Amino acid sequence: MSQRVDRAVRDGEPLGLTLDEVDPAGEPGRLDPPCPAGQHLGALVDPDHAARVPAGERDRDGCRARRDIGHDRALAIRDRRDGLDHEVVPAAVLSEGEELRPAVVVARDTGEERAGVRLAVGGGGHRSTIAHVPSTPLALAVLGRGVVDPAVPLLRADDEAVLRGRAAFETMRVYAGVPFRVDLHLRRLAESARVLELPAPDPDALASLVGEALASLDRPDAVLRVVWTPGAGGDGSIGFVLVTALPAGFDEMRARGIELASLQLAIGASTRRESPWLLPGVKSTSYAVNMAAQAEARRRGADDALFLSLEGVALECPTSNIWFVEDGALHTPALELGILAGVTRETLIAAGDEAGLRLVEGAYPRERLVAAAEVFTSSSVREVMPVVRLDGEQVGDGCPGPVAAEMQSALRRAVDRG
Repeated sequence: MSQRVDRAVRDGEPLGLTLDEVDPAGEPGRLDPPCPAGQHLGALVDPDHAARVPAGERDRDGCRARRDIGHDRALAIRDRRDGLDHEVVPAAVLSEGEELRPAVVVARDTGEERAGVRLAVGGGGHRSTIAHVPSTPLALAVLGRGVVDPAVPLLRADDEAVLRGRAAFETMRVYAGVPFRVDLHLRRLAESARVLELPAPDPDALASLVGEALASLDRPDAVLRVVWTPGAGGDGSIGFVLVTALPAGFDEMRARGIELASLQLAIGASTRRESPWLLPGVKSTSYAVNMAAQAEARRRGADDALFLSLEGVALECPTSNIWFVEDGALHTPALELGILAGVTRETLIAAGDEAGLRLVEGAYPRERLVAAAEVFTSSSVREVMPVVRLDGEQVGDGCPGPVAAEMQSALRRAVDRG
């Protein structure tokens, strides 16, 4: 590949950004079609143009002013110390077999390398690292069969998990071969199965299966899913554990913060709570709505979505809980709104109490989050993720805040305690 993206223009004025391919020594990638080992993308950014971003669009020290650049997106970042730094965020649509690639940011005037970032190789349009990226399974274990070849077919075509999305699942993070709070996840799996009217799973058998799957690996940092399906043809339920690689880039996202796009549901908060057939708080494999919400957020130039009720009350994100800091207190939507009782959410509630933070659970309109000092999300895989923009509006000072950092540290301390 020797493609070049021409210098971008907005409102007739060149923005001074060029994406060009560079090929210094680097790690090989896995692309479809394959490309030569060591092939990377680089970014050449003209600091003079970046410096002319209008003051109204430029945040304070350490923050970013966003400009749309054709199919690509750049963030002009003002360094806390002096001058301008630049970062290019993932901007290409990832297809099966593609992956994020290492890249560098270079100032065109001096040739100085400013920062290490990651760019995506492949088609046009924006794609965030929040998005699902296909990952090759590391291990698969099945109840009654033990560890099996992940390439071997497992489910029958008439399993209702396939036909109707009627199955329960749990996702958790694995730290050096140890799954975090697997007992709580399996307890929630059993509750989801009860609501879905599935046969009751055996938590002890599934816990042993988790151990078998992880024992086949070398103490990985990974993502682990436990799935419970109704089975098919009277053969009984199927339980399996799937271990996949931990996606890259979370620490970089945590350092810069993410943007959310709010998506309003056409149903009120009380109706959602009082309608058990809507499966509030249940983790079922009927996840197409959640994935569609993340796709819509990406179309709006954000990293993830935030669900609002018909009244505009903040509920949760497609795969995470939401928090905000106001007047020194930590706020999060109440479970009575029909949101998921996140395992990480429960961990952070305890951590906030230990840190002396006043915790308030309630129903909050979107405007409270925009006006908050800090906003962040929490999930098992991504952990604590600061939110610096909501629907294009800056949150707080536009930078990851101290409470989010403390909650991330508290979560890791809880992991260390086991």
